[in-house]
This record gives sequence, structure tokens and C-alpha cells, in this order.
Amino acid sequence: MTIAGIGSRTLAWLLDGLVLGAVLLIVGLASFRTANTDSLLALGLLSMATLLLPLGYLVMMESLNGGRTLGKMAAGIKVVRVTGAPIGFGAAIIRALFLPVDILLFGVGFISVFVSGQSQRIGDFAAGTVVVRDRIRQSKIAPIADPAVYADRPRWDVSAITEEEIGVIRSFLSRASALPSSSRSEYARQLRNRIEPRIGGGEPAMSNEAYLKRVVVEKTRT
Repeated sequence: MTIAGIGSRTLAWLLDGLVLGAVLLIVGLASFRTANTDSLLALGLLSMATLLLPLGYLVMMESLNGGRTLGKMAAGIKVVRVTGAPIGFGAAIIRALFLPVDILLFGVGFISVFVSGQSQRIGDFAAGTVVVRDRIRQSKIAPIADPAVYADRPRWDVSAITEEEIGVIRSFLSRASALPSSSRSEYARQLRNRIEPRIGGGEPAMSNEAYLKRVVVEKTRT
């Protein structure tokens, strides 16, 4: 997983803020129109909407839309568990409930994103989540291998491997040379162990990185 930076997260916050601001404006106008002569009722309705709408928006979008709010979708990021698993309803609620703390308590969430190792705000620590990049910029990914090298070899069945998994493999292979040798070997081994049981026709004698490269090539061959 590639951790999302403060720039993309800020963009997502601003876009979500615009969405919520527009919704709250509509709700506010509707509240005063409905309450008509009872300004206290209108104020009460607006106060409830101001509290509940942002929380409901965050929880429903992140739990039902793969960790993505509208702002996160536009910024190309998403929320996942620290293990890489989907965020889930419970973690989405915890993140939403801690948002006022992150925003209002002297900007502690903003500071936390800067200083924590995985750019986590307080809500992320509480929920066990991280914000990661949802889109891999292909222009920054080095070529994996030339498909022509494997043209005369038997095809592998990689239909069970998802595009998301291929993206993770490509991301690792493009950055492998910058990793410490021990970490590089371990990551390659873990990735291979994860996908090998679902591949038909693989060659067990290949090194882990060569195996991963072949999988990417097979997935993109027509």
C-alpha cells in the first residue's frame, strides 16, 4: 500500500466540505421554510443536521463505497484497515466520531498526519486505519518485462488474480530496487505466497521476483 500524502488528503477534505456545505445550506433553507414562524425549531433542526449529516455521510460512504467519500474518489485515495482489509462499518463509525477531535482540538489531527509514520490522524489510530492511494500512476511505474520473452512459453492461468492485486505487485516491483535486500526478499515472498495457489501452470523453480513479473505479463497478455 502507498500511503496518501497530506496534499491529496487535504484536497479530499476540501471537496467533501464543499459537498456537505451545499447539503447543509439546502437543509438550512428547508428547515427555516418548514418551521416558518418557529425560529427555535428551525435552529434545532439545523443544529441536528449539522451534527448528523457529516457523520452519516462519512460512515455510509466509507463503509459502503470501499473506504471512499466523494472527495476521496476525486483525490484518488481511500481508507483501509492497517492490514489492507476493507474498512468496515465499525471502523468507519470510529473515524467519524473522532473527526471533531481531529479538527477542533487545536488541529491535532492535522499535526498527527504530519508526524505519524503512516500519516494517521487520531481517528485513524483509534480505528486502526490508514489512508492509501487508490490509483497507481502508471507513468511512474517502470516496465515489468517484455511480453515477447514469454511468447513461445505455455500460458499461465491468472484469471483468479484481481487487477487490484496486479497493481500491488507492479507497485512493489517498481520500487524493489530502493528497498533493503531483506525487506525486498520478504515482500516478494509474501506476495508470491498470496497469489501462487490461485495460478495455473506456474513454474515453481522461478525466483520470487521473476515469478511476480511473469504474473503481471500473463495478466496483460491478450
